[in-house]
Amino acid sequence: MKTALPQRSVWLSFDDAWRRNLTEVIPIIRDWNLPVTMFVPTEEVRRGVFWFSHVFRNAAALPEPFQMDVMRLWRVPECTRRRVVEHLLEISPPAQREVMSAGEIAELASMPQVTIGSHSVNHALMPNCTEEELRKEITDSKRDLEQWTHRPVRVFSYPNGGFDHRTARVLAEAGYSLAFTTENHPITLADNPYYIPRFSIMDDGSLSENICHAFGLWPPVITLIRALKLNRMRVESKQNVEEPSSPNQNEL
Repeated sequence: MKTALPQRSVWLSFDDAWRRNLTEVIPIIRDWNLPVTMFVPTEEVRRGVFWFSHVFRNAAALPEPFQMDVMRLWRVPECTRRRVVEHLLEISPPAQREVMSAGEIAELASMPQVTIGSHSVNHALMPNCTEEELRKEITDSKRDLEQWTHRPVRVFSYPNGGFDHRTARVLAEAGYSLAFTTENHPITLADNPYYIPRFSIMDDGSLSENICHAFGLWPPVITLIRALKLNRMRVESKQNVEEPSSPNQNEL
């Protein structure tokens, strides 16, 4: 049954299922009775580590050209990324678990405040996937999460916020109702339910930076700072051109 949302409603969500959320987030959720959604990448749960954090920690063991340009892994076809990551995991096994286990995910799902959503199987970047890979990332993660939690999984979050023209169709066919991006603006009635925007809070951001993120102020603040910086550079450049150079003492 559809119900009207209260004014100024907020949907809190957490991507990736970092294990530290069990001690840093869940106690607050319980104490304040806050409804939240946890988006989980299922293969990372099995593996115990996130591929992106593992490649940054072990960049020296990556093959060329990724060793000197780790971010290239975000731009290659999904099959290439998986091959590189799987090889790295073989030669440099994870030292400790940084992702929640399947049992911990199931326990969270039993909390009335927590909704479990999918974050793909391999934390794959959707635009880099073939049609077959895209379908498996979306459907297999849903299947596994529902087996672990015995709860329906109807919401999805795009890893790194990446999506393309195919994703809404595949998500709808798989039985999802909503999907979330990382586009920074408030949700409106005009938004496509498979491309819902979110304001992102950064783990390594300062308090003032994340307050700006939470209230949607970060883009305009950054735009203003860049404009002021550019204007100052123009003024300084103009002054340097207009000021006559001092005579060389050796020429006097």
